[in-house]
Amino acid sequence: MLMLEIIGFELTTIFSGYLPGAKYTAAHSITLNTIVLTFMIPLSMSIACSIRVGVCLGAKLPSHAKVVVFLTYVSGVMYMSINGIIIFFIRRQIGKIFTNEVEVLDLVATVLPGMIFD
Repeated sequence: MLMLEIIGFELTTIFSGYLPGAKYTAAHSITLNTIVLTFMIPLSMSIACSIRVGVCLGAKLPSHAKVVVFLTYVSGVMYMSINGIIIFFIRRQIGKIFTNEVEVLDLVATVLPGMIFD
């Protein structure tokens, strides 16, 4: 599953090279870095959840495993919701971490709100 995610990210990078102009590739790179950064916390939470569920099921505690899954789901939804709100309000500043080009900053500010719901 993780390999498919990596391949998907790599394919979008390859295809972004066909976009007309370097500003689109730069905006894609900034957006992809933001996506990967926001993706790492839920990924680590899901890995920890898988381990914890395995431990609970091995100890014959399925009710504990259900609680772990529920809490992981709720915390993941809360994290991504808060993260989406933050990204929405600082979308213009995120691009400034990477570049000062106005055209690229405008593209990043345009694309990031759509990324929130992706």
